[in-house]
Amino acid sequence: MTETANVMMHITELRVSTQYQKAISKIQLAKPEDIKAWSTHKNCSEYADLRIAIGIWERLAMTISHLGAEQDKVYSCTPVGLMWDILEPAIANIRETEELPNYASQFEKLKDDYECWGKTESGKNFGSISDQAICALFG
Repeated sequence: MTETANVMMHITELRVSTQYQKAISKIQLAKPEDIKAWSTHKNCSEYADLRIAIGIWERLAMTISHLGAEQDKVYSCTPVGLMWDILEPAIANIRETEELPNYASQFEKLKDDYECWGKTESGKNFGSISDQAICALFG
């Protein structure tokens, strides 16, 4: 199996894990203002859900970054932009309120790289949220 295939399997395993699915199923239904509010309440289960989801996407970003030119293959089946849009209110709030300016910085870099890829010929069909939702792996 190629390194890219191994990375794609690893990404899928993380994103279909019971803990991630439990967390993301609540998060993806919430409004941005609710997600931001949850990120300030460290003693609630929603805060833990956010930290799990953001932590997994940070880990995915670190893993994907090692692929170089092969990242394109991963981008076509990984909804980076969609997940950034969902989680960004919490990331911004955690960065500010917990004084962690670099929190989820690898995920943000991945999102920036993904946006650049989305403007290329191979990425133009994956730029919209609805295009990415097909790969979201949540219901």
